Amino acid sequence: MELHFINGFLGSGKTTAIAAAVRILATQGKTVGIVTNDKGKFQVDTAFFQSGQIPTRQVTGGCFRCSFEEFEEKIIQLQESNAPDVIFAESVGSCVDLVNTIFTPLQNNQNCNVGKTTYSVFADIRLFQRWINNVPLPFSDKILYLFEKQIEEGPLLILNKADLLSPAQQRAVFSAAAERFPKKNILLQNSLDPSSGLPWLAALKSEMTFNNQETFKVDYRIYKKGEQEMAWLEQNFGLEASEPRALQEGILHLIRALLAEVRKRGVLAGHIKFFLSGLPQGCKISFTTADLMEPAVPDEWEKRLPPITENSASLMLNMRVAMEAADFSELTEKAASEAQRMAMVRIEHREGNAYHPELSMSKP
Repeated sequence: MELHFINGFLGSGKTTAIAAAVRILATQGKTVGIVTNDKGKFQVDTAFFQSGQIPTRQVTGGCFRCSFEEFEEKIIQLQESNAPDVIFAESVGSCVDLVNTIFTPLQNNQNCNVGKTTYSVFADIRLFQRWINNVPLPFSDKILYLFEKQIEEGPLLILNKADLLSPAQQRAVFSAAAERFPKKNILLQNSLDPSSGLPWLAALKSEMTFNNQETFKVDYRIYKKGEQEMAWLEQNFGLEASEPRALQEGILHLIRALLAEVRKRGVLAGHIKFFLSGLPQGCKISFTTADLMEPAVPDEWEKRLPPITENSASLMLNMRVAMEAADFSELTEKAASEAQRMAMVRIEHREGNAYHPELSMSKP
């Protein structure tokens, strides 16, 4: 069984890339499993993959390194229930130092029966373009440290969302990346285009099993502070309306109001992710650091919302934002109140949590 680790900063498009890869591998007769990873137990990415009938397990409460035993357990569960040919393991987007802490223990664990292991790091090409050209990013020094260490660690670097730059800009970014990292395998990718992921899959096929990097070091004091700067929010909403049209308007208004609140506060948002369920077709909608750096968030996301035919739905929200966890409650309450005022819809706060993640300083 092949195990492909996927890392990259929050909002770099890892989930979309994996979903596209799963579809390609399915046409080749491959069985694929996924292990997702984030800080909380209500994970949008897990819901998204499961809605596509993809065998998925999730690791909660910390990164794969911090929750190593649980990670091993999820791999074994997938092997026993689905016998996948390939497992993609998508790490939380603020994690680093996976290779030196995970690869060797996994390869030595006879229960997991893991063969080939590879490691890919994704970067939103818009953020990478600014970084490689020394243009300031909206990160603190500690969060920038995480971003840079992820790029340094990955032997296979995917500059994702390449379609958002012009061909000339793509060539310039690729050239600068190749000059900075001559030993890396670097690819441009648009994960929304299925054919664009073929070179990545070919690289995974040819990539040698990855071993520890003796020269790669992480300052865990900086790492921990960077992790804690970005609070985690998971919130489930229940929405009800007298008719489907009102429900659709209520969903649109709630998402718009949440985005407006984050932008008004001027805080760094690593990702803001929604998953809409309770409908014939689930729908994931995401916003990233680069999206929110724009003067106005493009409204293309509204077109991805499927036609609403019911009077009720559930909306899951995941956020990583550089603000105090205690302020999340006020933010979501204000957004829900605004949505209810603008649309004839009732919004109920269901299960949820908000906190500043702790980083385990121990290693497996």
